[in-house]
Amino acid sequence: MAQFTHDESSWSRLDYAILRDGGVALYYADSILAEDLAWLRSERYEIQEFDAGAWRVEGDFHDAVAKTLKFPAYYGRNLDAFNDCMGDVEVPDEGGMAILIRNVDGVDLREGQFLPVILDILVGTTRTNLLFGRRLLTLLQSRNPAIEFPAVGAAPVMWNRREWLNSKRGL
Repeated sequence: MAQFTHDESSWSRLDYAILRDGGVALYYADSILAEDLAWLRSERYEIQEFDAGAWRVEGDFHDAVAKTLKFPAYYGRNLDAFNDCMGDVEVPDEGGMAILIRNVDGVDLREGQFLPVILDILVGTTRTNLLFGRRLLTLLQSRNPAIEFPAVGAAPVMWNRREWLNSKRGL
């Protein structure tokens, strides 16, 4: 996919706005979500949809993502494996992919910390895909107009690749 340009033709695009703001957009009104999904489809985005209201235990989440995103049979059904497999998901070069998670207000796994970890992984995967010119968006739908999430997608400051090992820094 071509990069965005530095003009109004890019700034007015839905995908530009979502990516500019971190890659995740939260929706309350069904009509607005429907309009944005229609726009994404018209721009050749592939939509992968999940119903978080059906996730009673973590296994429900893993079953859903493995089936919908066609994870390999060896998928480990844990968050590390989810992170690994997301790196192998084929995001189309033309258009992109949007992951829609409906009913996020119903997820109460790991004392409310499960979904923020999932979002961190998705934002990291979005960032990696952008390096290759592919667009991956995450859309969240909630029935709670006051729902809030902690910030996601923070990247740590890393040691450079030649001094990454402690032994290389004399530790």
